[in-house]
Amino acid sequence: MATSAMNIKKSTSAVDTEKWETGIDATVTDIKEVKAFVNWRLSIYKKKGWKGFDLWESFIDDFKSFTKDILNNLGKD
Repeated sequence: MATSAMNIKKSTSAVDTEKWETGIDATVTDIKEVKAFVNWRLSIYKKKGWKGFDLWESFIDDFKSFTKDILNNLGKD
């Protein structure tokens, strides 16, 4: 397993991802939890190999509450 994949798995394994099955409101959630949510969703996108419209459709649903400031606070990694 690649190092980045291990980091994603490690960062989300301790978090109860079931609460995110219906999404997350990033405007009222702690930034650490928002980062874990992003990592979890990225791992799903990679695992399922989503591209194009499938990726776009999921991205819109997953990140609808994200603002420019929230995205900037996530960092560049």
